[in-house]
Amino acid sequence: MYFADVNSNSTQISRCTWILSAGTKTSIFRSLKKFIGELKEIGLNNPLFSVNPAYAKKGDLMERELEIVISKVKLLDQLKTNKGRFVKSYEALLKAYEKKVAEYQTKYGAYAKKVVLKQLEKKDGQEPIAPPKPEDRTKDYDFYIEMLTEDENGDITLSETLFKRLWKDRWDWTRSYFNMLNLYAGGSGSLAEMASDYSMGD
Repeated sequence: MYFADVNSNSTQISRCTWILSAGTKTSIFRSLKKFIGELKEIGLNNPLFSVNPAYAKKGDLMERELEIVISKVKLLDQLKTNKGRFVKSYEALLKAYEKKVAEYQTKYGAYAKKVVLKQLEKKDGQEPIAPPKPEDRTKDYDFYIEMLTEDENGDITLSETLFKRLWKDRWDWTRSYFNMLNLYAGGSGSLAEMASDYSMGD
């Protein structure tokens, strides 16, 4: 296991600890390159790495954990921006959902009528399926915004998981939300553009 410390004079970031174990040297260099790129996004342009061999074990290396200290003000601003983007896309998604519900009710009414009158034919196909309702995730943003607002410290320590959620806007529900946007977008329009913001490719 290796510990890689990142130090900077930046007022936004004071220290990062990267815990590494089990993986190839090539994968480590790729991971470090990605890590440095993410640090540059938040204002750390010249990170200094040090690897402590005292923690080394036999075998290759891979990323295990990341902790980062970041300005609370900057993190709050980013989180509120992420929330605003979600609210805008959710409102558009909800309108598309309501339109699909209206279409479903019309189709289901016609289908049910044929069932009652015993006029159902093969060409009518199967019973219409109700469209899935998008879930409002605003409360996830509000929880962390309230928590950070009440925190009296100027800097916040984030784990890798929290950094992905609060800064990168990558939650455990992001992929399903991305799929939902694409489902109602039909491959084009403003919803499709919004869906691209939630792509998991990065």
